[in-house]
Amino acid sequence: MMVSLQGAVFTMGSNECGQLGHGDSTVGRCGEPTLVEGLAKTRLIACGAYSSFAVSSDSLYAWGAARISEEVLRSPVKVCIKSINSKIKSVSAGLNHAAVLTDNHELFLWGANSRGQLGLDHVEDSFVPTASPDFQKLMATKVSCGQEFTFVITERNEMLVTGKIPFGVEQPADEPDYVQTFQSVAQFESGVDVLQIETSRFASILVKPGNDSDPKELFLWGETPLGLF
Repeated sequence: MMVSLQGAVFTMGSNECGQLGHGDSTVGRCGEPTLVEGLAKTRLIACGAYSSFAVSSDSLYAWGAARISEEVLRSPVKVCIKSINSKIKSVSAGLNHAAVLTDNHELFLWGANSRGQLGLDHVEDSFVPTASPDFQKLMATKVSCGQEFTFVITERNEMLVTGKIPFGVEQPADEPDYVQTFQSVAQFESGVDVLQIETSRFASILVKPGNDSDPKELFLWGETPLGLF
C-alpha cells in the first residue's frame, strides 16, 4: 500500500478479503500498484493482515476485513466515528483490530478483542470504533497495533500495552498471558523521548530521537521467523 504526493492511494499484493480495495476487478493477487478509486487528498494509510485504512479529506475509510461490519468490504467505505472531536493524527491496524488517535489524544479502537487488545476491560469484539475509557488519563501520543496486542506511548513517554502480552515484555509467570486494559510496560524507561513505535505480527520496533551529539537509537523486541531478538 502506498500514497502519492498528490494523495492518491495504490495497493498491490494478496486480495483474498478485498484488502486491495479494487472492487470486484481483482481476484487473488495483484502484481503491480493499482489505484484505489474514490479516495482523494489522502494523508495517512495503514494495513492490517486482511484490511486497509486511509485518512482521506480528513475522513477515515476502510476496506477488506476491516471489522466495521460483519461483511468483507471490497471498496473503500467511510467509517463513522461518533464523538470524535479533533483531527485524526494516526491510524494503525493489527491482525483483526485497528485504532485511530486524534490530535486531542482521543483513542478509538475496534475489531477482534478475544485477548483484550482493544483495552476496553472486556473480551467482546466491537464493530464500532469505541473511545478508550482511559484516553483522558492516558494522553496517548502514539498507538501501534500488533497481532493481538496494542501499544500506546503517552504524553509522559510511558509505554502501555493491552491484549496478549507480546514476546519481550516481562510478565509474572503466575499471571495470565493477556490483559484487558492498558498496563504499563515495567522494563521501559519512562520519560525517554519516543520518535516512533511500530509493530508487526509478533515483533516491535521503537525509535528514540537523536541530535548532533547523540544519534538516534533503535530498539527491537519480539519474535521473528529466525527466533527471538
